[in-house]
Amino acid sequence: TNTTLMSRKATKRYRERLSGVVSGLGIAAMHYTGMAAMHVGGTVTYRCGIVVLSVLIAVAAALAALWIAFRVRTGRHVVAASLIMAAAVSGMHYTAMAATQVQAGAGEEEVTGTDPFSLAPIV
Repeated sequence: TNTTLMSRKATKRYRERLSGVVSGLGIAAMHYTGMAAMHVGGTVTYRCGIVVLSVLIAVAAALAALWIAFRVRTGRHVVAASLIMAAAVSGMHYTAMAATQVQAGAGEEEVTGTDPFSLAPIV
């Protein structure tokens, strides 16, 4: 009875957390798989610490979005959860792009662009 109720709550919390982690890792995997599929005229490398940060952002935001989604059913809260999940995707993406370094190959021009941390708020 009481033990069963506590066990169900613990199982529900575990599933919620696992869902958030899997969702966040899926967002990160989708981004880095897309990056690996790109053909660029140079060598792509990543700054490890920023890659880890991008994955943590995706997981944390996915956890927050699912926490809201599992607890409330009103339209406002569902919209809030959706916006948080959108922040997970875009926050992870811009952080991951900041981790990306492309070294131009032989015979290729060096390409410069806007710093992703400057571009993110504008977008």
